[in-house]
Amino acid sequence: MTADITFTWITSIASITQSEWDSCYDEGNVVNCYDLTRTLEGANFADTQFHYLLGRQDGELKLALPCFLYHTHLDVIAAPALGKFCSWVRKFFPNFFCLRALIAGSPIAICTDSFGIAKIKDSELDTVLTQVKHALTDKAKELKCQLVVLKELEEQKLTRLGNPFKPEFMFVPSMPCAYIELPKGAPHYAERLRSDYRSKYSRRIKKSQEAGICWRMVTDFSNLAEDLHKLYSQVLQRSASNFNALTPDLFRQLGFNLRDRCFVQIAKRDEKILSFALVLTNANDLYPLYLGLDYAFRDEGALYYNTCYKLIEEAERRDNSSLFLGQTAYHPKASLGARFRKLYLAIQPLTKCMAVVIGAFATILFPEITPPQFNVFKVERASPSLAPNCLD
Repeated sequence: MTADITFTWITSIASITQSEWDSCYDEGNVVNCYDLTRTLEGANFADTQFHYLLGRQDGELKLALPCFLYHTHLDVIAAPALGKFCSWVRKFFPNFFCLRALIAGSPIAICTDSFGIAKIKDSELDTVLTQVKHALTDKAKELKCQLVVLKELEEQKLTRLGNPFKPEFMFVPSMPCAYIELPKGAPHYAERLRSDYRSKYSRRIKKSQEAGICWRMVTDFSNLAEDLHKLYSQVLQRSASNFNALTPDLFRQLGFNLRDRCFVQIAKRDEKILSFALVLTNANDLYPLYLGLDYAFRDEGALYYNTCYKLIEEAERRDNSSLFLGQTAYHPKASLGARFRKLYLAIQPLTKCMAVVIGAFATILFPEITPPQFNVFKVERASPSLAPNCLD
């Protein structure tokens, strides 16, 4: 019975076993697995403190939810004009639009939620999530937070996960997630491209070859942590939003803790690393989490596009069904044939002032982003095996 579930908080995932934690998630859920969560906890993120909500029934762990206390700016994903204005104001008032938030989810961009509820029956879910809502609110007040945030809720899960959090939580757009479908039994990616996009593909591949760039997939990259972080930092400095900056420790520990489910795709010339993509894997999908580029060489070898092409090639080699491409750079990803999935945040203000600010400026603070869509692929002939999954 759901009434028997007891909720507790811990501050380190080391307090429970790997088998307990992973049993709360669907099999193969690499983005919420114990090893990744443990790695994130040890990555020394700035202004971040980890907390984990656990629900037990008769001693058995039934629910897990990673959370973190974060000192952030309310305009972190706001429209660029507002972000620039707030940055200017902070030159004179450093704490302008700054807050403490308890965030339920991962501190990195995994493009999905982190509710470990695989063992909760559908008939019990609303009751359990209502208890989770109260546990989150109570913990946030204890930590003197002004805000509680649930990230990132997929559109198809809004009813299942969202209803128990209403009316205290409001739902606002987050940044959409890009992905490329790789239909089973379909021709290879390059063969499915329309002629003009196939020409661009061929020119970019040739450009990389003429620039003398070599590509490698590396699973043990702990010794490359500093080099990778420097390239990542170049991208971060040019990003419109930098929710939580990665650390060299994260690269170092990922290369050790998730060696069999993680790799970096590296572009090198004369032993110098020019770009990389940090990738998580499971049986069905590839999850490139972050990209790093040496912008001095970006255009010479079409580094960005060729990195994506190499990831598509690797996903096809593994017979993956999807390649997830994150929540930024929508135009180039759309030109590669990416589709986009809407994601949402659930937000609960805990002070009257915060409620007024969010209520008045929600559409500016959390703008709805509509990525472009291009007709990249040839129209496939309808067939029973391909028709449901074809890209137009």
